[in-house]
Amino acid sequence: MKYLIMLVLPLGLLFMGGCVDCDQVTEDYTAAASTYASNATSASDCDAMVDAYQEGVDGGCDGYEQSLADGLQSGCDDL
Repeated sequence: MKYLIMLVLPLGLLFMGGCVDCDQVTEDYTAAASTYASNATSASDCDAMVDAYQEGVDGGCDGYEQSLADGLQSGCDDL
């Protein structure tokens, strides 16, 4: 029984780690977008904004679409 618990605990933590808090993703994206808006020539701020948005896409959050993430990335690539 002790070995079973030792096996199940890490697996449980692995699956729990995959959960995304979509409210936190929205806060992170909003903050990153605001930072980028204040300096729209900064490639690093643009990339941070795209990364924050992509987290929402990868987490399956409502309103986050891959096509929009691709569009944001395309804009950053043009900097």
